[in-house]
Amino acid sequence: MNLKIWVMALATTFLFSYFAEASDICGRIPQIVTEIEHEVKKPCKDITSSDLATIKIMHLEKAGLSQLSEDSFEGLTGVERIILNTNQITALPPKIFKNLPSIQLIDLTNNKLASIPDDLFSGIVTLKAISLQSNQLTSISSKVFRDLKSIQIILIAYNNLTEVPEDLFWGLNSITRLSISHTQISVLPEKLFKGLSSLQQLELTANLFTSVPEKVFNGLTSLKILDLYGNQITDLPEKVFKGLNSLSGVSIPQNKLTSLPEKLFQGLPNLNLILLSKNPLGSLPENIFNGLKSLQTVVMEETGLRVLPERLFSGLISLESIYLNDNLLNILPPKLFDGLSSLQLVALSGNNFSATEKTRLQAQLGDKVSF
Repeated sequence: MNLKIWVMALATTFLFSYFAEASDICGRIPQIVTEIEHEVKKPCKDITSSDLATIKIMHLEKAGLSQLSEDSFEGLTGVERIILNTNQITALPPKIFKNLPSIQLIDLTNNKLASIPDDLFSGIVTLKAISLQSNQLTSISSKVFRDLKSIQIILIAYNNLTEVPEDLFWGLNSITRLSISHTQISVLPEKLFKGLSSLQQLELTANLFTSVPEKVFNGLTSLKILDLYGNQITDLPEKVFKGLNSLSGVSIPQNKLTSLPEKLFQGLPNLNLILLSKNPLGSLPENIFNGLKSLQTVVMEETGLRVLPERLFSGLISLESIYLNDNLLNILPPKLFDGLSSLQLVALSGNNFSATEKTRLQAQLGDKVSF
C-alpha cells in the first residue's frame, strides 16, 4: 500500500470512528443527551470521548425520565455523582452503572422502582452513597450491596419492604449512616447489623417492629444516633444498648412501651439525649437514668406519668432540659431537681398541677419552669 492510500484509509477510519462516537451520544435518551450537552457545552455531534470523561456530575432530577438504557452513562469515566431523583423510572438495566471508575453517589430517590437487579452496584468499589428512598420496592436481594468496600451511606426508607435479608449489609465495614424507615418490616433480624463497626447513625423509624432482639446492636461501637421512633415496640430487653459506648442520642417515641428496664441506659457514658414521648409508660424506675453524666436533654411528653421518683434525676450534673408536658402529674417530689447545676428548662404544661403546686415550683425553679 502506497503512502497516499494509507493516509486516506487512516483518515477514513478516523472519520468513521468520530461520527460513530457522535452518533452514539446523539442516539441516547433525549434527557441524557441534553444533560451531557449542558455539561460539556457542545452539541452532541461534536462531543468526543475526551469530553465525556470531563463530566463530574449528571443532574437528572425531575427530568421526566421513565426509563434508562444500558448505554446512558457509557464513557463517563470521570463522573462522581448521578442524580436521578424525582422521576418515573420503573426499572434499571443491570449494567447501567458499570465502568464508572470515579462514581461516588447514585441518587434514585422518589422513583417507581419495584425491584432492582441483584448486581446493579456490583464491583463499584468507589461508591460512597446510595439512595433508594421513596420507591416501590417490595423486596431486596442480599447481593445488592455486596462488595461495596467504600460505601458510607445507604438509604432505603419509604419503600414497601416487608422484610430484609439478615446478611444484607454484611461486609460493609465503612458504612456510617443507614436508613431503613417507613417500611412494612415487622421483624428485625438479630444479625442484620453484624460487623458494622463504623456505623454512626441508624434510622429505624416508622416500621412495624413489635420487639427488638437483645443482641441486634452488638458491636456497633461507633453508633452515635439510634432512632426507633414510631414503631409498635411493646418492650425492650434490658441489655439491648449494652456496649454502645459512643451513643449520644436515642429516640424511642410513639411506640407501645408500658415499662422500661431499670438498667436500660446503664453504661452509656456519652448519652446526652433521650426521647421517650408518646409511650404509655405510666411510671419510671427510680434508677433509669443513673450514671448518665453526659445527659443534657430528656423528653417524656404524653407518657401517662402520674408520679416521679424523688431520685429520678439524681447525679445528672449535665442535665439542661426536662420535658414533661401533657402527662397526668399533679405533684412533684420536693427534692426532684436538687443538685442539677446545669438545669435551664423544666417544661410542665398540660399536667394537673394545682395553683399551690405551681407556686411552689416557681419559687423553687424560677424562670426555668414553664406551665
